[in-house]
Amino acid sequence: MTINIADNTPRKSYTVTAGNTSTSFDTEFEFFAEADLNVYVDGTKKTLSADYTVSVGNGSTGTVAMSVTGASGNSTVVLTRSIALERTTDFPSQGAFQITSLNTELDRITAIQADLNDETQRSIRLADDDTDLSMILPLKDSRVNKVLSFDSAGALTTSQTIGTSKGSDATVTTAAYVKHDLIKSTTTAQLNNVFICIADSVVGDSLTDTDHFLLVVDAVAAAASATAAANSATNATTTATNAVADTTKIASNAEDSQFTLSDSSTTGFSALHYKEKAEAAKTIAQNMSGTAATQAGNALSSATAANNARDAAVAARDATFVALDSFDDRYLGSMADSQSQAIVNTTGTWVTNIEYPSQLTVADATGIVVGMLVTSASGVQAETNVISISGTTIGVNQFFSQTVTDQAVTFTGHGVLGDFNSTKDGPATDNDNNALVGGQLYYNTTDAAIRIYNGSVWVAAYSSGANFLPLAGGQLTGNLTFSGSETVDGRDVSVDGTKLDAIEAAADVTDATNVTAAGAAMLTGATFTGAVVAPSVAVDNININGQTISTTDNLHLFLSPNGTGDIIAEVDTFTIKNTSDGILGPNLVLDHTSASPSTTDTNAIFSILANDAGGTEFSPVQMTYQTPDVTSGTPTGKAIIKVKEDGTSSPTTYVTFDGDAEQVTFAKRVVMQATTDLEAVNELVGILTSTSGTVSVNTALKAIMFCTANQTADRTVNFTSVNNTLDIGQSVTCAVLLTLGSTGYSLNAYQVDGSSVTPKWQGGTAPSGGNANSIDVYSFTIIKTADATFTVLASQTQFA
Repeated sequence: MTINIADNTPRKSYTVTAGNTSTSFDTEFEFFAEADLNVYVDGTKKTLSADYTVSVGNGSTGTVAMSVTGASGNSTVVLTRSIALERTTDFPSQGAFQITSLNTELDRITAIQADLNDETQRSIRLADDDTDLSMILPLKDSRVNKVLSFDSAGALTTSQTIGTSKGSDATVTTAAYVKHDLIKSTTTAQLNNVFICIADSVVGDSLTDTDHFLLVVDAVAAAASATAAANSATNATTTATNAVADTTKIASNAEDSQFTLSDSSTTGFSALHYKEKAEAAKTIAQNMSGTAATQAGNALSSATAANNARDAAVAARDATFVALDSFDDRYLGSMADSQSQAIVNTTGTWVTNIEYPSQLTVADATGIVVGMLVTSASGVQAETNVISISGTTIGVNQFFSQTVTDQAVTFTGHGVLGDFNSTKDGPATDNDNNALVGGQLYYNTTDAAIRIYNGSVWVAAYSSGANFLPLAGGQLTGNLTFSGSETVDGRDVSVDGTKLDAIEAAADVTDATNVTAAGAAMLTGATFTGAVVAPSVAVDNININGQTISTTDNLHLFLSPNGTGDIIAEVDTFTIKNTSDGILGPNLVLDHTSASPSTTDTNAIFSILANDAGGTEFSPVQMTYQTPDVTSGTPTGKAIIKVKEDGTSSPTTYVTFDGDAEQVTFAKRVVMQATTDLEAVNELVGILTSTSGTVSVNTALKAIMFCTANQTADRTVNFTSVNNTLDIGQSVTCAVLLTLGSTGYSLNAYQVDGSSVTPKWQGGTAPSGGNANSIDVYSFTIIKTADATFTVLASQTQFA
């Protein structure tokens, strides 16, 4: 026979519907022996002879005899072929050629190829047009307890270790855990919550420490949700029971017997009650039909009188509203200088009516106040204002021209509820957002004063009595100006004033007593209200001569402003000059004299002031002088130089001279552009006790980091503050010291300012790991070749 592999798929599947029984299943593919067949029912492999028998075969198709009754949801029977890889015929080297045996052997080979093709088609494999990638599994030790995955190139690899259940533990752990361990909490607050360890932890760690554990099953939340669901179900049952009882009450409660609903929200009579009352009313109406005509006539007369009274009441009411609106247009209310406009957007419902006041119901009344202007797309008239508020019910001064539901509505504050206008010194409009008119009033709560609008600005509506001069005993603090021949105590001011004006040129003073008294007054405390001009003045030991102020003795010259005032010399150049002989030149002394000095005192501040391009004054440089130690006999000093940087509001410390610590501290980078002699350099070493994670080296602060504890994992090193510290063409050299125990962990990832870099290693090859029971010193020289671009030279040295 000849087997065409394209027509010889070694697999056949059957479906046995639920409850039905099938006993015979054709293979539809050739096979050679009973053992060549595999028989499966619902995924379970069956046993030859014990579960099924086979007929025919031997290079032809055949039949599997087996009784299968379909289970719920139907059953599946699968027949496959798997011929053993063996040669069953050995051909002689001479003699008659065994054509039949050869054909059988070739058929077996073809069938085996079909079996292999079936397995290949059902396997995970690369597409024919895919790139050449390795699909070889990693070694056993590398893939134990891990799952298969694909790396960034698409090649087969292994990843995340499968979690291992470690049973239960308290939230504060009583055992150490490694990455991917699963733990169930026994602590009440996290009862039955399941956590997975994401980083090796120690005894006493907390399952809620997100650096080491991640919550994967929130049993507490699930239990709370279940309880809430049960409560909701109970409430729903109660509501349904109450609804049935309430329906019965509403429909058939006894006549004249009021009912109350289950939630106490409604009290009333049943439908049965109103039916009985309607029947009784019907009887009464029939009995009263004889007198209805007479009463109707009387009612008509009463209605006419009532309408007339109503019209009069409406007219009186409208007049009252007009008067109130007129008052509101004149006195706007109260307002503070800090007032800003309030605007509330919400939705409202109202109906058309001609009643005052009208009302609308809003979704949210938060922020709405009396006096606000109401506007909407439809139904709201102009100059509609809020006149009352009760919960979400808003009373207004106009009726609505249209009935709307859930209409967008805006409440806006104008006038005293709007923005304070500093130019007008009050509201910019009236409360209806109309232009202001002269004579309007409002009360300013900031100044505690009533103001009146004069047509352009708000001014004081009255003058305080404190500004009036009383009839007797008052003191006039300004000048009196007379326009004509007014008299004071009988004297003509205009005539006598002319005489007084001429006293300086023509006065003939002959009264010796008055002259003496006036001279004494000038010698003892007289006050000059104008300039005093003198070519030279000598007062006690002070001489003022032209532009020179000098002393007549060897004492100090003091300039002491009153209180906290300043002495300001507005000159281009301020010179301190010593004209005396000797080796001591001019000495500028800043003397801070204190009866109770403190180490927190600032003894003096020397500031340079300048203006920026916008005219704002700032201090570019400042020197501050302090006394860190004020101990009698052994005081010390400190001087701080500060310079203003871009983006800062005040100068920043650059250099500190500390006499107490006997050191000079540079807070910023020091650039030396010439040969510098340094007698000794003490370099700061950062001490780290951590054993895993990233080692961060801030190159602006320290260049050496020493990990003093035995490391527990390979680590990443990240050098920070490099790009903003170095200029292009500059370098920095740093060292990282790793203390290692029995396992030689190493630095295996490298970053500069958080970005990965690949160092160039001494000798040309990166170290494959660390050196056990040693201190490995990693040295890095980082060279900035462009912005955020670096060349890193590295080496590893063992110390043991």
